Amino acid sequence: MRISLYYLIIPALILGSCASNNNAGNNNTGDSTTVDSNNVSKMQDTATNTSTADPAGNIAMTLSPGTYKSSTVGKATLTITNNSTEDVSFGDPYKVEYNNGGNWEKVSIFDEVVFTAMMHAVAPGKSQEFPINLQPVPYDYKPGEYRILKGAQSGDKSFQLTTTFTVDK
Repeated sequence: MRISLYYLIIPALILGSCASNNNAGNNNTGDSTTVDSNNVSKMQDTATNTSTADPAGNIAMTLSPGTYKSSTVGKATLTITNNSTEDVSFGDPYKVEYNNGGNWEKVSIFDEVVFTAMMHAVAPGKSQEFPINLQPVPYDYKPGEYRILKGAQSGDKSFQLTTTFTVDK
């Protein structure tokens, strides 16, 4: 009986110490590898940031094609180019906004879109293409200028990448 208790107590102690180590790693202690997911979510929801790259200007996002007819808006390719010295990482989510007389307004269909929880990384000096759908559900794009916003991280910095596209009649 005494041996059986040891077999129960020792694994419980080991598992308990593993759980406390994992929780300790989740505290934001300023470690450059820690990303605060609340800040990333807030960053992705902003509609006023008009920068087209990271603060240092070494990471850029482009869209192909860059012009659509209102009846052909749909599949597109985002390209993330990393000319920095660190990996850049980002998830699948993106938002689309419409330029209404100088004020960026969100395209509401993207509030309903569910993205996979996939994290991507682009190494320094590399580019990578990602297919996207600008019309995941039917939507009547008005002619004008639109932009895509995507949250990204590099090192201990979070920022928002943007790129624009045009819809013609």
